[in-house]
Amino acid sequence: MLNAILLVSLVAAFFGSAAAGPLSGGYAPHCEEIRLQGTTLSAECTTSNYETFQSSVNLNSCVGASSGKLGYSASGGFASACDLASCQLIGEEYLTCNCKATNGQTVQSQYDLNQCVGMANGKLVC
Repeated sequence: MLNAILLVSLVAAFFGSAAAGPLSGGYAPHCEEIRLQGTTLSAECTTSNYETFQSSVNLNSCVGASSGKLGYSASGGFASACDLASCQLIGEEYLTCNCKATNGQTVQSQYDLNQCVGMANGKLVC
């Protein structure tokens, strides 16, 4: 009985961590030609087997803005709080946008996309 409980715990821990998000370390070390268009991040990413894939991910599904600050959000939605025309990539991984703070003023916010975007089998994932 103890072995069965241990096995169930190990399986739950494995699948729980696998579903938690993208690979650690983010996408930038594995991708080139990284670009942002609207809410879509696109790149050419290389797997550990040296296969290259063109991939894109909708950042609005995993990046939110709260009180004018960009950050990870399981429900996303930064596009409704930020001026998309102001959004740009700084380097290959920092998303910078002008977003509305709770007081109604617009503030510039920056977020390291490697914190929520990763790569799985050559594909960008949130």
